[in-house]
Amino acid sequence: MNQSGYHQLSQHDRLTKRMDYEQKNLDHLQNEQRNNTILQEYQRIDQTRNAHIQAMEQLNHVSGMATDLVVQIEAIMDTDQPDSLQTYVNLTTHPYFNLDGMVNPTVLDHTIDMAGVKGVLELDDTQIPTGKTIANGLECIVRFGGVDHFYLKSHSTKTKSDHGLDSKLKYCDLGPPVMRLASHASGIALEMYTDALGIQVYTSNWLDVSLSAKKSSQPSNAQYGRFSAVCFEPSAPPNSINNPAYRHLVVMDKHNPWTQTSIYRVMLI
Repeated sequence: MNQSGYHQLSQHDRLTKRMDYEQKNLDHLQNEQRNNTILQEYQRIDQTRNAHIQAMEQLNHVSGMATDLVVQIEAIMDTDQPDSLQTYVNLTTHPYFNLDGMVNPTVLDHTIDMAGVKGVLELDDTQIPTGKTIANGLECIVRFGGVDHFYLKSHSTKTKSDHGLDSKLKYCDLGPPVMRLASHASGIALEMYTDALGIQVYTSNWLDVSLSAKKSSQPSNAQYGRFSAVCFEPSAPPNSINNPAYRHLVVMDKHNPWTQTSIYRVMLI
């Protein structure tokens, strides 16, 4: 990390610089007459990221609404060393949410809308993605609550653990927001916008019911467990470095800084 001239640019200029670099990558692929499938995948990824970037820029202009809280997380990694080599970078952030707060320390009654999700990456017994996409697994994770609670239990049984939800999602085709979380009990909704191409979704698996609220908190008898919060973690697909269409998203060098931007918008339903 350093404070190079790249950091002095506006967000729009940085995004423009990034897209210019990606266009050069696309030209390079075309000049080498790469596989048409790779080119089409690259173009689709580029169009999707541009749509999400434009949505985030527009969101910055409407964030002054009295009922909305907009939080932007922007990560930048670059180098000014002339002899620096290409470096693999795939970082992330992991914010947890419970829209009911301490009043109801569970997210099982929250609803999740993921219209932008294309498919779920299959996980092996150790929770590592196998590379296969499960296209028909989406209906089970659109909603926390009701019969979908049984999906969470079956997921825990399948992985032979009592953990909560832990799934790698991949969204590509549909537009932003990539996720909308809502609690009708509190009347609060949360939208997520990001230029990352994947989302890891999981609950507070590291908690158990032995953790209680502070005595000064209300209700003081609230206990926190594996479904007390849900996390939406943006990242590139885990095998991006080996996929020519995704590789440019996770490789940093002196000409190509690594960036990732996510915006979380909180509003009243």
